[in-house]
Amino acid sequence: VIDCSLGDIVHAMGRKRTTSEAAHVFQSLRRLSQTLIEINSKELGYFSGSLISLGSDKTPEKISTGHRVVVAVNPKLQDLYQAGRWKALNFQVIRQLGRDNLALWLYCFLSSHTYSMVCQGRAKNALNEKTTIYYGSKKLLELSGSKNSPSMYNTRLSKSLKKIQLTTINEPTSDVVFCYDLSKSQSASKNNESGTYKVTARFVPKSTYFEQISIPVEEQEVEVKGL
Repeated sequence: VIDCSLGDIVHAMGRKRTTSEAAHVFQSLRRLSQTLIEINSKELGYFSGSLISLGSDKTPEKISTGHRVVVAVNPKLQDLYQAGRWKALNFQVIRQLGRDNLALWLYCFLSSHTYSMVCQGRAKNALNEKTTIYYGSKKLLELSGSKNSPSMYNTRLSKSLKKIQLTTINEPTSDVVFCYDLSKSQSASKNNESGTYKVTARFVPKSTYFEQISIPVEEQEVEVKGL
């Protein structure tokens, strides 16, 4: 359970303590409290009405930085955190990505693909260097919930992927570099389709990345990206 002011949350996010920022955070918390959680595995399925419950000391019409909120994680989902079945994101990278919603979503979504959850009954949250992620741009458009047209989405996708890569390279607290390739899918090329691309990505340990960028230029792209 977290009991704090909206101003404290805004400050932790690296933003200015303003009423508009406080209102934005409050609305985001309200949306989280209205989510539908679905968890599927080989053994069972679980459905829940919300991820968090939200309480406040004022009505939504009177939002301010001093507005206090109480956030509680759904008790039925707390076991997932206690068992280590979750992905710890680099908060500084998230702050650096700023208000680029697509970059934030891509970073969180793709990061979740690179970590082992439980190994032989023991909690594990370590980078799996062998994990390479493949997605079509159409599928990412669908999953992200973007309302952009495919062509506009692909333009944003290219910029956001590049932003994630540069942020992970330059952020001192990030121990990995996001490496990717964005290319036109073979099926789209054969059918003369436009707007269909394939994203191939991998999170590479930063030490490995900087070792590989010193190799000859003609070998660099394949080796650095690990694709």
